Amino acid sequence: MPTLNERSVINLGQGSYVITLPKDWIRYFDIKPGDKLEIVSNGELRIFPPKRQEVHKSTREIKNGRKIS
Repeated sequence: MPTLNERSVINLGQGSYVITLPKDWIRYFDIKPGDKLEIVSNGELRIFPPKRQEVHKSTREIKNGRKIS
């Protein structure tokens, strides 16, 4: 999904700035409010979506002593 998209920087006040992400990216990368994004600065800025653990249908978790499938 390589794309080029221009976004504006918004001043939130008191030295804080925000860059919004396109809705399509939010859906594609399943980004939720409160998720932590990884930002790398090395001569350029790179933003990585949250790392999600894949859960296979055959995997079961135990929560509060009960099996959840």
